[in-house]
Amino acid sequence: MKSTSTIKLIGYARCWPAEPLCADPSLQLVKKLHTVHEGLKKFAHVNKKAFEQYSNFTKQRDQLLKRREDLDKSAESIEELVEVLDQRKDEAIERTFKQVAKNFEEVFEKLVPAGRGRLIIQRRIDQVS
Repeated sequence: MKSTSTIKLIGYARCWPAEPLCADPSLQLVKKLHTVHEGLKKFAHVNKKAFEQYSNFTKQRDQLLKRREDLDKSAESIEELVEVLDQRKDEAIERTFKQVAKNFEEVFEKLVPAGRGRLIIQRRIDQVS
Protein backbone atom coordinates (compact mmCIF):
# COMPACT_ATOMS: atom_id res chain seq x y z
CA MET A 1 0.00 0.00 0.00
CA LYS A 2 2.73 2.38 0.92
CA SER A 3 4.54 1.89 -2.42
CA THR A 4 1.34 2.58 -4.40
CA SER A 5 0.75 5.90 -2.67
CA THR A 6 4.41 6.89 -3.22
CA ILE A 7 4.11 6.16 -6.94
CA LYS A 8 0.95 8.33 -7.09
CA LEU A 9 2.76 11.21 -5.37
CA ILE A 10 5.69 10.95 -7.82
CA GLY A 11 3.21 10.97 -10.72
CA TYR A 12 1.55 14.12 -9.37
CA ALA A 13 4.92 15.75 -8.86
CA ARG A 14 5.78 15.31 -12.55
CA CYS A 15 2.53 17.01 -13.57
CA TRP A 16 3.17 20.17 -11.55
CA PRO A 17 4.14 23.19 -13.65
CA ALA A 18 7.61 24.68 -13.31
CA GLU A 19 6.10 28.11 -12.55
CA PRO A 20 3.86 28.61 -9.55
CA LEU A 21 0.19 28.79 -10.43
CA CYS A 22 -1.53 32.18 -10.32
CA ALA A 23 -4.71 32.64 -8.42
CA ASP A 24 -6.45 33.64 -11.68
CA PRO A 25 -5.48 31.60 -14.79
CA SER A 26 -7.22 34.08 -17.14
CA LEU A 27 -5.00 36.88 -15.79
CA GLN A 28 -1.97 34.73 -16.61
CA LEU A 29 -3.29 34.20 -20.17
CA VAL A 30 -3.88 37.94 -20.64
CA LYS A 31 -0.31 38.67 -19.54
CA LYS A 32 1.02 36.02 -21.92
CA LEU A 33 -1.09 37.45 -24.76
CA HIS A 34 0.25 40.94 -24.05
CA THR A 35 3.83 39.61 -24.14
CA VAL A 36 3.21 37.89 -27.47
CA HIS A 37 1.66 41.07 -28.96
CA GLU A 38 4.68 43.07 -27.86
CA GLY A 39 6.92 40.51 -29.54
CA LEU A 40 4.87 40.74 -32.77
CA LYS A 41 5.34 44.53 -32.87
CA LYS A 42 9.02 43.91 -33.59
CA PHE A 43 7.97 42.36 -36.92
CA ALA A 44 5.61 45.16 -38.03
CA HIS A 45 7.97 46.17 -40.84
CA VAL A 46 7.86 42.67 -42.38
CA ASN A 47 5.76 42.27 -45.54
CA LYS A 48 2.83 40.16 -44.42
CA LYS A 49 1.97 39.14 -47.96
CA ALA A 50 5.52 37.99 -48.74
CA PHE A 51 4.72 34.29 -48.49
CA GLU A 52 1.68 34.66 -50.74
CA GLN A 53 3.72 36.68 -53.24
CA TYR A 54 6.52 34.12 -53.10
CA SER A 55 4.03 31.34 -53.77
CA ASN A 56 2.49 33.23 -56.71
CA PHE A 57 5.88 34.07 -58.19
CA THR A 58 7.03 30.47 -57.82
CA LYS A 59 3.93 29.23 -59.66
CA GLN A 60 4.44 31.84 -62.36
CA ARG A 61 8.12 30.88 -62.71
CA ASP A 62 7.20 27.21 -63.04
CA GLN A 63 4.63 28.04 -65.72
CA LEU A 64 7.15 30.17 -67.61
CA LEU A 65 9.80 27.43 -67.40
CA LYS A 66 7.33 24.90 -68.79
CA ARG A 67 6.35 27.31 -71.54
CA ARG A 68 10.03 27.89 -72.37
CA GLU A 69 10.58 24.14 -72.55
CA ASP A 70 7.61 23.80 -74.93
CA LEU A 71 8.87 26.69 -77.06
CA ASP A 72 12.36 25.18 -77.19
CA LYS A 73 10.90 21.89 -78.40
CA SER A 74 8.82 23.74 -80.99
CA ALA A 75 11.84 25.72 -82.18
CA GLU A 76 13.85 22.52 -82.53
CA SER A 77 11.02 20.92 -84.48
CA ILE A 78 10.74 23.95 -86.77
CA GLU A 79 14.51 23.96 -87.40
CA GLU A 80 14.38 20.29 -88.36
CA LEU A 81 11.48 20.98 -90.72
CA VAL A 82 13.37 23.90 -92.31
CA GLU A 83 16.40 21.65 -92.87
CA VAL A 84 14.27 18.95 -94.51
CA LEU A 85 12.49 21.49 -96.71
CA ASP A 86 15.80 23.12 -97.64
CA GLN A 87 17.20 19.75 -98.65
CA ARG A 88 14.11 18.95 -100.73
CA LYS A 89 14.30 22.38 -102.38
CA ASP A 90 17.96 21.86 -103.30
CA GLU A 91 17.18 18.41 -104.70
CA ALA A 92 14.28 19.78 -106.74
CA ILE A 93 16.41 22.63 -108.11
CA GLU A 94 19.22 20.25 -109.04
CA ARG A 95 16.84 17.77 -110.67
CA THR A 96 15.16 20.55 -112.65
CA PHE A 97 18.50 22.05 -113.66
CA LYS A 98 19.78 18.70 -114.93
CA GLN A 99 16.66 18.27 -117.05
CA VAL A 100 16.91 21.82 -118.42
CA ALA A 101 20.65 21.36 -119.14
CA LYS A 102 19.95 18.13 -121.04
CA ASN A 103 17.21 19.79 -123.08
CA PHE A 104 19.49 22.81 -123.73
CA GLU A 105 22.24 20.59 -125.16
CA GLU A 106 19.74 18.91 -127.52
CA VAL A 107 18.26 22.19 -128.70
CA PHE A 108 21.70 23.83 -129.09
CA GLU A 109 22.92 20.95 -131.29
CA LYS A 110 19.88 21.41 -133.53
CA LEU A 111 20.38 25.17 -133.75
CA VAL A 112 24.16 25.04 -134.22
CA PRO A 113 24.98 21.75 -135.99
CA ALA A 114 28.74 21.96 -135.52
CA GLY A 115 28.59 23.38 -132.00
CA ARG A 116 28.02 22.16 -128.53
CA GLY A 117 26.35 23.99 -125.66
CA ARG A 118 26.25 23.25 -121.95
CA LEU A 119 24.58 24.88 -118.99
CA ILE A 120 26.65 25.09 -115.83
CA ILE A 121 25.17 26.05 -112.52
CA GLN A 122 27.29 28.37 -110.43
CA ARG A 123 26.95 28.09 -106.69
CA ARG A 124 28.07 30.63 -104.13
CA ILE A 125 30.75 28.18 -102.98
CA ASP A 126 32.11 28.06 -106.56
CA GLN A 127 32.16 31.86 -106.76
CA VAL A 128 34.18 32.30 -103.54
CA SER A 129 37.07 30.05 -104.60
